Amino acid sequence: MKESKIIIYTIMLLIVLPLLNSVTAQSQGMAIIFDVVDPEGDDVGPGNYTYPTADVFEPGVFDLTRFTVLINDTHVMFKIYVRNLGDNPWNAPNGFCLQYIHIYVRTTADLPTNSSTFGLDVAIDTNYAWHFAVLIAPGWEENPVPVGQKSAIYYSNNNVTVQNSDFKTYPVPEENAIVAVVKKELLPDVNNIDSWKYVVAVTSFDGFGPERIRPVGIDPGEWNIGGGDAAAIAVGVAPRIMDLLAPTPEEQYEMLSSYQVDLDSMTGSLAVVRGVSGAPEVSTITVTETYTKTETETKTETLTTTKTISETHTEPVTITEKLTDYTLTGTIGIILLIIGLAVGMIIGRKK
Repeated sequence: MKESKIIIYTIMLLIVLPLLNSVTAQSQGMAIIFDVVDPEGDDVGPGNYTYPTADVFEPGVFDLTRFTVLINDTHVMFKIYVRNLGDNPWNAPNGFCLQYIHIYVRTTADLPTNSSTFGLDVAIDTNYAWHFAVLIAPGWEENPVPVGQKSAIYYSNNNVTVQNSDFKTYPVPEENAIVAVVKKELLPDVNNIDSWKYVVAVTSFDGFGPERIRPVGIDPGEWNIGGGDAAAIAVGVAPRIMDLLAPTPEEQYEMLSSYQVDLDSMTGSLAVVRGVSGAPEVSTITVTETYTKTETETKTETLTTTKTISETHTEPVTITEKLTDYTLTGTIGIILLIIGLAVGMIIGRKK
């Protein structure tokens, strides 16, 4: 009996210890590389968009409030916060189904760039033209968005990575956040991540809509966004973005309203949007120094000099972020089943 117990404990240790090491590796601290707050209440596109009228579109589900980029030795994490994550009414595999997040990243690499978007009906300013784009979607089917409904990373050379064990997307309900965790090897120029630039947009996912985005109408409907410009809709240049990462609502509205329409020729040009920079913040401090110079007992002269000091703030903050692996529960269940079978076989032999 004693030998049986030793065998059982050995099996358990051999199986469980690697699993515990894996869990520990997924909970390593991550350094915040980029962190920007977006104003609340500007989830109205160019200034006048309204939510669809179906009950599932709760207030705030498209309201981007914060965007954070984090890094550790193995992964890069993109974390998008919204005012209200809402529910997962259609039980999407990735744990959310209302939001569709687009992140267009300009690195410092000497690579081709792209100024187009995947169905947002806007163009990106050439200074922010992207080297790769992270599209975070609900996760149905097997193909990447916009052909399918899986999250995807597109590169400016037309290659694509579909979500897999090295690229995961999931919600963090207690924080009203959606996360994409990407292995470093999948991204270019990670060594210069503190100088990346980002265009971040939140739109409404629609599995039946053009390029998987909910259409914009003049009036809101049960399943379409309202408040669109009739002329822009007519010529196909109405932006399909509910919220854009921008310093102020006014800057967002200005960018998303910058499209041009010519009804005589029924043509138009897309609105052009700019991004935000991850380059180190530089602040300038002016220091005034006063000296007193005495030449004689009766003459005193005061000299004032001014010098400018530039301070660069690049020190990262380390926090703990768990890289959630939703396959873990199933793996533990299988392991426990194997242990149970092993125990049963050993006990059966002793009878």
